[in-house]
Amino acid sequence: MEKFFQLKANGTTAGREVVAGLTTFFAMAYIIAVNPTLLSQSGMEWGAVFLATIIASVTGTLVMGLVANVPYALAPGMGLNAFFVYTVCFTLGFTWQQALSMVFICGLLNIFITVTKIRKYIIKAIPRSLQNAIGGGIGIFVAYIGILNVGIVTFSSGVPALATLNQPSFWLFLIGLALTIILLVCNVKGAILIGIIVSSLTTKYRDLAIAVGFGVQLWMYVSPVVYPLSSLSESPRLRALMMLNPMTAPIEVFRMATLGTGTVSAGGLAYSVVFTLAALALGIILFSRIEKTFMDTV
Repeated sequence: MEKFFQLKANGTTAGREVVAGLTTFFAMAYIIAVNPTLLSQSGMEWGAVFLATIIASVTGTLVMGLVANVPYALAPGMGLNAFFVYTVCFTLGFTWQQALSMVFICGLLNIFITVTKIRKYIIKAIPRSLQNAIGGGIGIFVAYIGILNVGIVTFSSGVPALATLNQPSFWLFLIGLALTIILLVCNVKGAILIGIIVSSLTTKYRDLAIAVGFGVQLWMYVSPVVYPLSSLSESPRLRALMMLNPMTAPIEVFRMATLGTGTVSAGGLAYSVVFTLAALALGIILFSRIEKTFMDTV
């Protein structure tokens, strides 16, 4: 395996590649179900598209790994399938058979420009800043889709609005996000993979969701109540992790003001006051929205 993939020359190991492969699979496996569901609206058979999606993904990924020796996973992308259904079929009025023939012709053109290196020249003609912007834009678009699916932002009233806090998917998202950030800051190997697995398991095992939520609350409210941040001076990484807790600065200011163990800076005091007032205002707004049903919920 070392000789075939040249792992040391590429600065990686077999274990790291396995974790990266599993993470990539779990991050993109949704397309196996989403793609046939979307394309079936144009009249295509769901089962046939399901198998075609799997075969195309496996074939493309194996070619990239075994022939090109690059750690890329290929699968049908979101966006093009929506264009296929809603624009080509629904808006322009083509049948799915005619649309597939257009896809086939586009595939031949892509093969031609790749073999003749025209594609390489086109990519080089794009400024580096624009290439980076395209990658960042795609990432923001995917994150935006995730935020909409979770329900953090809704457009049901015609304008953007924040979601209510009684949505299970909302809390599942927050738990998974908080766990992934903590693991990444702690430099845990496979942090994203662990976050995906735990978030997935919480949908089936509800007790796990309670345990993860309790762990997040423990991190949020116990530290740095039990000990001051000065005790973490030898561990800057752990100190940076604690600073992600929005309660850290107010608690530190309160500790120093109460015990007289240090000097409260003007910036720290201002942050604590602003954060406290913002939390109070947010609590009042949320309570005013649910006050009519609060007793029924309790």
